[in-house]
Amino acid sequence: MILKMNSDQLEDVLTIWLDTTQDAHDFIPNNYWQQQLPAVREAMKTAEIYVYQHHGEIVGFIGLVDTYLAGLFVSKSAQRHSIGHALINKAKTIAPSLTLAVYAKNQQAFRFYSKEGFAVIGKSQDSATGEYEYQMEWTCD
Repeated sequence: MILKMNSDQLEDVLTIWLDTTQDAHDFIPNNYWQQQLPAVREAMKTAEIYVYQHHGEIVGFIGLVDTYLAGLFVSKSAQRHSIGHALINKAKTIAPSLTLAVYAKNQQAFRFYSKEGFAVIGKSQDSATGEYEYQMEWTCD
């Protein structure tokens, strides 16, 4: 079930964010992500976040800032069960187009977004990490 996040769920969502971010981005030191936690907490307060609940437990979420997909995260134990696909489909019902950035080294995420209809529209270097990332876009046909 996908629902709009309420403020009581913020800490659960942040736990998923930190755990899955560190796992998916093993090419960036974990302490970098831990240092980002306060900024991410603040950013989540202004983003439109939808959570995926399974048996009452949050197992994934998607965050939007206008048409920018700021993040899509699914707990490791819940991955490969079409939860990411369901969350992307939710976002596609909200906006006629979506953009995002994904690290080039995060090939699993890159393949996922490509499969979901996102196309590369640019490549740049993230000044904070030094890593390259792709800018991707999906547009409703």
